[in-house]
Amino acid sequence: MLIDLTFIHERIIVLSIFWSVGGAISNALIAAVPKVDSTFHTWRGFYHVLFLLALFSFVVAFFLCPETYFHRPPLAFDGRVLVQSTAERVTIYEDWREIGVDKALPALPITLAELKVDELKVWGLDIPNRWKRMGAIYPQILLLLLNPLVFWVMILNALATTGILAFDLSYGVLLLSPPYSLPIDKVAFIKLAAAAGSLATFPITGLLNRKITRGLATRNGGRQSVEHYLPSFILPVITGFLAQFLYGLAAQRKLHYGWIFTAYGMMYFSFISLYTCVSFASTAFYMNIC
Repeated sequence: MLIDLTFIHERIIVLSIFWSVGGAISNALIAAVPKVDSTFHTWRGFYHVLFLLALFSFVVAFFLCPETYFHRPPLAFDGRVLVQSTAERVTIYEDWREIGVDKALPALPITLAELKVDELKVWGLDIPNRWKRMGAIYPQILLLLLNPLVFWVMILNALATTGILAFDLSYGVLLLSPPYSLPIDKVAFIKLAAAAGSLATFPITGLLNRKITRGLATRNGGRQSVEHYLPSFILPVITGFLAQFLYGLAAQRKLHYGWIFTAYGMMYFSFISLYTCVSFASTAFYMNIC
């Protein structure tokens, strides 16, 4: 939805804010789990709180998030006319007369009330060839997965996910055991380190990569390529490696638990940064093949 609502030059900032703020909020809420448990004196209290948050999110998403589906009209591009069918097939014509229509004009504006009524429809949607459109998605997904760029990015994402899972499955046992023997309330504070790592992705990954990609696009005559997003992967990969090395060293040598917190924050920075960079690259790749 964010991709549909933004222009290409805005997406780096918007997607980095989305992943950064979302990761920070979720980790900060997890850090409060022991407090919720001690307040309700039962594990069910946690689910009561989550239910209220989920219900609020559902209502807000349903009424405030716009529907981004739209019919694509014929489009003039590079001296030709591009027509995209409901099954995502693109046909190129030399002239507007070949498709039997005059040059497309924007639709007349409608009122906000009419727009909201149309968005909130559940039944009776006027979407031609909806089943054909749905069926066209799966071959496209398969072709995208077989592309070398997407394939290796998926492998990188899988490694990053494995790394964060290794942290999540081990830090609790490590910090609750000697020589640390921390209370559960203090162990939960490690999620605040993850929240800080998530917040750091916006100024570092978002703003820095926007500057890099803009510079590379300027050198390329103002046109962005998928390759311009590859430098954004360098910092997350290095940070993720250093985080796992520091975590393993701190666990083996029984260093101060602050190093474990630092390693976890670095790992979360790497994890969220990689997800942000994948969003950049996949968007640019999709725009190039369409």
